[in-house]
Amino acid sequence: MIELRMLGRLSLTAADGREMRTLLGQPRRFALLAYLAAATPPGFHRRDSLLALFWPELDQEHARTALRQALRVLRAALGPEAVVSRGDEEVGLDFDRVWCDVAAFDRAVDGGASREALDLYRGPLLEGFFISDGPEFERWLERERARLREAAARAAQRLIEQCESRGNLTTATHWARRAVELAPNDEALVRRLISVLDHHGDRASALQAYQAFAQRLAAEYEAEPAAETQALVAAVRARERAAPAVPLPTVDLLARLQAGLTARYRVERELAKGRTATVFVAHDMKHDRQVALKVLHPELAAAVGPERFLREIQLAARLDHPHIVALHDSGEADGLLYFVMPYVLGESLRDRLEREPQLPIAEALRIAGDVCDALGYAHGLDVVHRDIKPENILLADGRALVTDFGIARAISAAGSDRLTETGIALGTPAYMSPEQGTEEGELDGRSDLYALGCVLYEMLAGTPPFTGPTAQAILARHAVDPVAPIRTVRDTVSAGVERAVLKALAKVPADRHASAAEFAHALAEPQPEVRVPGSRKAWLVIGAGLSAVAALALLLGFNLGGWRGRISANGNATWLRSIAVLPLDNLSRDTTQDGFADGMTTALITDLGRIRALRVIAKRAVLPFKASTLPAHVIAESLHADVLVEGGIERSGDRFRLDLQLIDAASGDQLWSDQFEDLTQNRFAIQDAAARGVLSALKLPVTAAEAQGLRTPLTSNLEAYDFFLRGKIRVRHETREDDSIAIALLQRAVALDPSFAVAHAWLARAYTLRVAQFAPRDSAALEGAFLATEKALQLNPDLAEAHFARANLIWGATKQFAHERAIQEDRRAVELSPNLDAAHHHLGLVYTHIGLLDKALEELRKTLAIDPGDWMAQERIAETALLQGRYEEGFRILQTVPPEYNPPFWNFDATWALIELGRNGDASTLIERYLHGHPEDRGGLMTGLRALVFAKQGDARRAEANIQSAIQKGKGFVHFHHTEYNIAAAYALLRQPRASVEWLRRAAAEGWPCYPLFASDRNLDNIRSDPAFVAFLREQKAQWERWRATL
Repeated sequence: MIELRMLGRLSLTAADGREMRTLLGQPRRFALLAYLAAATPPGFHRRDSLLALFWPELDQEHARTALRQALRVLRAALGPEAVVSRGDEEVGLDFDRVWCDVAAFDRAVDGGASREALDLYRGPLLEGFFISDGPEFERWLERERARLREAAARAAQRLIEQCESRGNLTTATHWARRAVELAPNDEALVRRLISVLDHHGDRASALQAYQAFAQRLAAEYEAEPAAETQALVAAVRARERAAPAVPLPTVDLLARLQAGLTARYRVERELAKGRTATVFVAHDMKHDRQVALKVLHPELAAAVGPERFLREIQLAARLDHPHIVALHDSGEADGLLYFVMPYVLGESLRDRLEREPQLPIAEALRIAGDVCDALGYAHGLDVVHRDIKPENILLADGRALVTDFGIARAISAAGSDRLTETGIALGTPAYMSPEQGTEEGELDGRSDLYALGCVLYEMLAGTPPFTGPTAQAILARHAVDPVAPIRTVRDTVSAGVERAVLKALAKVPADRHASAAEFAHALAEPQPEVRVPGSRKAWLVIGAGLSAVAALALLLGFNLGGWRGRISANGNATWLRSIAVLPLDNLSRDTTQDGFADGMTTALITDLGRIRALRVIAKRAVLPFKASTLPAHVIAESLHADVLVEGGIERSGDRFRLDLQLIDAASGDQLWSDQFEDLTQNRFAIQDAAARGVLSALKLPVTAAEAQGLRTPLTSNLEAYDFFLRGKIRVRHETREDDSIAIALLQRAVALDPSFAVAHAWLARAYTLRVAQFAPRDSAALEGAFLATEKALQLNPDLAEAHFARANLIWGATKQFAHERAIQEDRRAVELSPNLDAAHHHLGLVYTHIGLLDKALEELRKTLAIDPGDWMAQERIAETALLQGRYEEGFRILQTVPPEYNPPFWNFDATWALIELGRNGDASTLIERYLHGHPEDRGGLMTGLRALVFAKQGDARRAEANIQSAIQKGKGFVHFHHTEYNIAAAYALLRQPRASVEWLRRAAAEGWPCYPLFASDRNLDNIRSDPAFVAFLREQKAQWERWRATL
């Protein structure tokens, strides 16, 4: 039977287990399949209804032709009998031939099989999936996502009730957390979680859950929890004060084990707790011996399931080897999954490395040899460990023993997708092979050899080969970065041993040792050194495990991107002082007032940001320092601020008090302080007085227009202002759901106060975001964006936010790139408000596209001066370096940016850099890794780069296939010009000048007239003498020189 999974990660598997990836690369046809499989009620669907969903832009005749073609493709891929018809006008799927997880989920929910339903619900329906020009399909998809998420939350509620009725509070807590994750705004579920944690004795976690919910309510809705919730939390706090919380979960776990295993084992004490299990020392009463009893964490056991786990772990029971810790027993007791092994008197390799990070070379090689013996034996029985790391290597009686074969195999077999909810990753990033990190196909023994190579590298060098601030960053480095030679840090390691380790760490499994025995032999008898001409030295990344504050400080301290001290003294951004308004403390000790304090912080930053002589650090940059205990001078230095504003706000009834003080960064002295108190309805007057107090203390020049701006409130309607603040926050989230909510909130704001100009400007931004990223054919949203922009400018022609909204609208959202007009509007915006970081950023983006790269860098550095935490600006600086041909520098800057911040953009730029650096193998690895997780590849960005790589390899057939796939994926994508350029470069490499120049002209006309790139990119060298290319380049140069002189 064909298996279609759409909840979480997309997959389509044939009856023989083969992945059917062809359809995943055809978004509209896959969307049709998804609809036929998931629409409710299941059955047949009229062709006319399908036309409206998938081809609304076509007339009836052409839409019917497109549907017929799509159905032919589905039948060809799935089999002629998988898609069935009823009469001439109805089509559907044969569910006896196609199994779909959505239908199975619905059946499980209807049948009361809640656990099965949640096993199937691995994430939102078609997460990340998108088709252009299909607004009705998008609306259906949004409705279905909400329906399925609500059903999953109800299933979790039923499991909470079942676990509570059995007194199993640990597992009840797991399901309660899952329910809140599924429905974070369902206050009844939040109360349920608080109650379960309270009954479990974990009142600290109960209060944390409440705090997180209250803060989210305040930040997103300017609201507070219901009275019922507050009363519940007050009772929890009272119980906490009366009887401080004790660590009950372990006691509960121990008691349950003792009760469930009383006839077989005497469970004595907890020995250790790891990522996946807790280890207890127990006495095996039948055999009168001491054993180690490992119990999976309840939340992990709940995610994996007992039947699959116990079946798979039995395969490990047959392993019998002197360097493998044997499996004595396994089972289930009181809902807990356990397995039993000998109790080994000794220590783990991790314990040893913590005492002595670099082991004697001979000892490290002996340990690696023992592990090779164990792996060679297990691999011979087709058992792969999947989690080789120092914690799973025990040292006892002069030998090394590998443990946890059972748990690693069983959890892996149960499926990593089901573990997402637990927060426990499968494998350990520092020791995971590139193929394990991508979950690409079945792993074999060479993945274990890679992990052992990492362990041996650490034993010799003192650190694993790759570290990083996040798991994703480490996995990315495994996939693309070269390994630093061991001898650069420890020259006593022989060249032969180093070669053996580096071969084990090859990116491609076929390039590694063929077996564990071969690896052991290479370590024992190293071959003569082979010199590789032109080899590059690797560079090391700093910063594993940094906090957000430390990471920000590190970014600033290293001056990445070169922006520090280079803010232009010319033009519109001549700043005399720089100031950071730290998040104001909520002095009320009532978390429901956090939103009020946050709103006042935002208002001060906005008001001060309108002063030309003052550089005001953006709110996003100061948020990591909320409630920070760092000294003022450290915070100021991290943010590059001369002075800090700090203070707090206390609200009681209809009155509030604002306390502020101004701190000099260099001396730490208080320059000014004041206290403001008034009715809440007069908050705008207080904001004005506070901003004027700060400016007076700094003795800064303020123009008449700026003074008038401070005195004039944005609106006189407090309710409209609250809706505006909430909508503004939502726009910044830049997700489809948040944008829809933002539009609704901002519409309320302007309805309450039609003269609220800045709210109209932000409404325009919200509409523009919808058209640019989520619904390109939403003509109503596009019209709304134009109307809101013009309304804002009509109300206030000198409103910076309105000019920026217009620039944002006319450059890209309409699929037209009015470069010159956009630059004029952005310049006007930053002239009016020099601290409007988004306008500086947008101006830098436009300059990048038209090839004015020095100007782009200037604007992007200004952006970072205002918002040092703007990772996108940092990445665009890296991109500009790449466009200037500074590939090594660009790649270095790029790797300071967290890949997860914007995965498509980061992967595109990183791959492009690798290609330009000649690292085509690493580029291919990164491409395949990304496409595996994102087969839809919006815009065809990575597919276009894959075509480029194949073209460089001379593989014309596969290059052309990927070009056509990229064209299909890129339809309707606003920034398709990047893919168009890579198609042009691929054709140039294939020596097809006519096609190359045609695509270059399209890329330039559709938003990417970047002359410096055209003039210098080595990928175009094959066509530089072609007359059509010479003419094209001459036109582009003339245009670029005119822009350089006038813009």
